[in-house]
Amino acid sequence: QPIAQFIASIAATIFPGFSTTTAVSRLNRWIKSDPVLLEELLKAGYQKGSHWFTPKIVRVLERFFL
Repeated sequence: QPIAQFIASIAATIFPGFSTTTAVSRLNRWIKSDPVLLEELLKAGYQKGSHWFTPKIVRVLERFFL
């Protein structure tokens, strides 16, 4: 079973070419501004302020971004 992934690594994949800080900031902003995405993430166990994503949360993000 895949292990949890750090938010920074996921954010860098979604927002390539940006610094890690900027990528994480953009990802967090996007999550806050998209109620459908936020609802799906919350159902998957997302918690604001966490530094890692479970495989379930990563799959939600992949559906929305990749």
